Amino acid sequence: MSYDYSKETEVLAPVTHMLSQLVNADLPEGPLSALNEFIDNAFGPDAGNAQAVRISYKPDMLVIDDNGQGVLNLNSLFRIGDSVSRLSRTDIGNFGYGSKVGVLYMGKHMMVQTVREGEYHAFEVDWEQVAECEQWPAPYQGKPLKFPKVKPITRGTRIIIRKRHRTFQLLPLAERMAHVYGPALRDGREITLAHYDLAGKLQKEVKVSELAGKTPLESVTTCSLVVNGKRVEVRAGAMLERKGRLNGVHLAFGHRVIRTERVLSQPLPARLYVEAKLDTAWKPCLTALKNDILTDKAELLAAIEECLADLIAMLHQEVQERRLDLITAVERGLCRGVPEAG
Repeated sequence: MSYDYSKETEVLAPVTHMLSQLVNADLPEGPLSALNEFIDNAFGPDAGNAQAVRISYKPDMLVIDDNGQGVLNLNSLFRIGDSVSRLSRTDIGNFGYGSKVGVLYMGKHMMVQTVREGEYHAFEVDWEQVAECEQWPAPYQGKPLKFPKVKPITRGTRIIIRKRHRTFQLLPLAERMAHVYGPALRDGREITLAHYDLAGKLQKEVKVSELAGKTPLESVTTCSLVVNGKRVEVRAGAMLERKGRLNGVHLAFGHRVIRTERVLSQPLPARLYVEAKLDTAWKPCLTALKNDILTDKAELLAAIEECLADLIAMLHQEVQERRLDLITAVERGLCRGVPEAG
């Protein structure tokens, strides 16, 4: 029996059951990876261009506010594969995938309110209903709305996620964000996490910038590299205070760290701290979730290791000397505990 292709009248759009894949996405850092997508959109110079983001965790919803310039095209936040940042050289967004998986990973209903050039726009989609009826929602038509009598926002963008099905712990998330968004926070941006109870009373608030700070270094080394035509600015040194999460090579694009490598051709010394800032030519090399580099990564890490060979060798030698000192101290202690013969 042959298939009757004359029945095919619709465009080749994805089938709605693909939404379940996004709901159950295996994100590398769970809720952090999901929330990163909204912060990236807010901080992107050509997207939100915001200076501050506030994430409010409530029993019945998750609210993300920013004080940026508003969303240019609301449909880009709902349409899979669409991204305002795709043509931007500076914004980290590229594939139109991240914010959609971010929403569906955290909940199944999203409303966006935004003020752009003085005009208020709002749109919402219940993705659970979309999956049940197997019909994609009609797009937002772009007609500005009248401000409600009680204005929900006066500038920037607010994203409200309901029908939540995932939770997170505030402080561990804030500590991790302080590292990931270190470049933005040191540049004066702000991220605040807040937890509210059912009555709307604030229970806890964490300013992520207060957890970031600068990493004191000694034996500082800097170098500029070019890897297949793409520039990288490297700054490295030995941490005065050993902090495990800060050890390694931190690859950064724009306002945030996208990945940390702690093993190059060999495990890196515990005191080694490296910032490698990628220029805009690296954007097409990033993965859809912006947590790794797909192209020229091996060449990049090899160039960084060669650039820092003397510093790495010095710190490895330091580790060896400390081990020898420890062994000597233990041996002396054992000798003192053995009685003399005769």
